[in-house]
Amino acid sequence: MTHRQNFATPLGKLIVERIRTGGPISFAEFMDISLYHPELGYYARAAQRSGRAGDFFTSVDVGPVFGELLAKQLAEMWRLLSGESRIPNPQSLRFDLVEAGAGNGRLARDILDAAARIDPEFYASIALSLVEQSAVARDAQHSTLGPHASLLRYSAATLPERINGAIVAN
Repeated sequence: MTHRQNFATPLGKLIVERIRTGGPISFAEFMDISLYHPELGYYARAAQRSGRAGDFFTSVDVGPVFGELLAKQLAEMWRLLSGESRIPNPQSLRFDLVEAGAGNGRLARDILDAAARIDPEFYASIALSLVEQSAVARDAQHSTLGPHASLLRYSAATLPERINGAIVAN
């Protein structure tokens, strides 16, 4: 296989053209193009890449236990933040739950399922933000969240400006 054959795919051609016109690129830029290019990137071509039909498994693919464990830990954090607040009714303190690299929202759904079941007070305080670069995955978030979709306050490729809560990433 010649050097040119390695870049025969549309994505390879795009990377070669970017280098040809702009000079060398960093590894970070190479990975950003390879994974998140809006049409050709690995994550841009499907709403979900993990699980039985995907290319790899994560804790979320095994079942909802990981989300339940996180829900318990996050509820404890919320209580600590509530106890330290100076607002008259600390139980009404909004808790920003931010998931970075959220994909279509499956981990958030597992966390919210558990929180609704085991700690309704905590669940009621959650303002959900899902950070995901893939537009395809972001488009699937509302349907993945199902009954929890109303908690989604923010869905974008970057972190929200202010966070009063926790950032999780799988």
